[in-house]
Amino acid sequence: MEFVKSEKIKPESLNKKQDLMELSFALIVTNKGVTRHSISKSGVMLDGVWLDDLELSKSLDDLKSNTSKRIDLCMDIIPQNVLIDNDKYLVWYVEPKQRDIWFTRSEIGCIGKVPHPKIIFITSKINNTINLSAVKSDVIRPDHNTELFHVPLGNIYTSGDLCIGTAKMPSKVSIKTMNEIESVLFASNYSGYKFDSFTPIVNGVEEPKLIDGLLALSAKPYFPDDWLLSKKQTLGELLSGL
Repeated sequence: MEFVKSEKIKPESLNKKQDLMELSFALIVTNKGVTRHSISKSGVMLDGVWLDDLELSKSLDDLKSNTSKRIDLCMDIIPQNVLIDNDKYLVWYVEPKQRDIWFTRSEIGCIGKVPHPKIIFITSKINNTINLSAVKSDVIRPDHNTELFHVPLGNIYTSGDLCIGTAKMPSKVSIKTMNEIESVLFASNYSGYKFDSFTPIVNGVEEPKLIDGLLALSAKPYFPDDWLLSKKQTLGELLSGL
């Protein structure tokens, strides 16, 4: 009985994630039985041998083992805080937290730890831009009907777009690079505020200086909801316009 002829495997016929593991063998099922073929490093399928029942069972076990490893390599576990992940953008939120705030102006420097509200990141996979919005403290998980507020931080335009400046964005926007993207905001030194993005109230009086308002927050565990300035739009409305 003749061996199956050698055949060059075309790259386009392989899974796009083939670089995650090395091809080592192939099984060909015919109406007469199954043959096993080794695959060279250059992708050439070599002559095969017919398998008996025992050899077929072992080959199937090998195939099952390799497939399981491949699935583990290809699978990304989606974090609970991710809202949308498609070809256009990645959307997620970060929980309220006290974080250090730095300004480039030497007379201000580091304000210290200041409470931040829950912040939604909308990061474009097309042009690597970051759009930011805040939500009130009673929002557990934002949805399309969630009201949005301006993020009370520096370097952010009225549109919600972050002025990235010289900060380094990751080469690819993905779940794996979310922490790097967050650092573009949280690890930056603010040059100042692009507009009055929140309304600080100190001792019952509206404080015109936003930085003085931030200083007053250093003793508070959470950012006050009544300091947030509404964008007068929902998350769904914002996304539909991007």
